[in-house]
Amino acid sequence: ADRHLTPPQLPTEYKILTNVQFDEQIKVAQKLGTGFMLTETAGLDGNFEQVADAADRHLTSFATWEWKSFCRETPETINSTSQNAAFGACKTGYGQNWNSTTNLPVKASRYARTYARAVAGNVVSMKFDRLSTKAEFSLKYIL
Repeated sequence: ADRHLTPPQLPTEYKILTNVQFDEQIKVAQKLGTGFMLTETAGLDGNFEQVADAADRHLTSFATWEWKSFCRETPETINSTSQNAAFGACKTGYGQNWNSTTNLPVKASRYARTYARAVAGNVVSMKFDRLSTKAEFSLKYIL
């Protein structure tokens, strides 16, 4: 698993560096003979779409962070060295309250991406375009 966070000295628009990071992490996974996935995607700088698009280009799965909008501390858990709270894990962070109308996370439309769950063949490319009028998904594979 790899974390993709934007270094503070770089601008948000850095597609080439995103691709380089994916390329290098995939090489490491191949060298170690392991799988690869991306965790804790994109930090606070708003470049999630670039990172998710790069994950599609590299046929890599990813997980986002802080879906839960809750945690509860007690005096004991606040002073504890553990990351666990009485409920949740406040020290590791948590997201915004969910939308009270839709009952979905505030950024659900941003994070929800179509992907191929299983393919009978070898995937060549995959892309989800949430900004198109139809939220288009394309998949190319070889049998």
